[in-house]
Amino acid sequence: MEGLLLPSLPQVQYMLLVIIYLHLIIYGGQVLLDFGLAI
Repeated sequence: MEGLLLPSLPQVQYMLLVIIYLHLIIYGGQVLLDFGLAI
């Protein structure tokens, strides 16, 4: 089991980082739009 799990860990961490990064970009974009409309 360890032989199968270890190679997949870096891929899982990379996928999580990509998902979080995209979420921050989308969330940040919405905040900037709302902030721009507020002004």
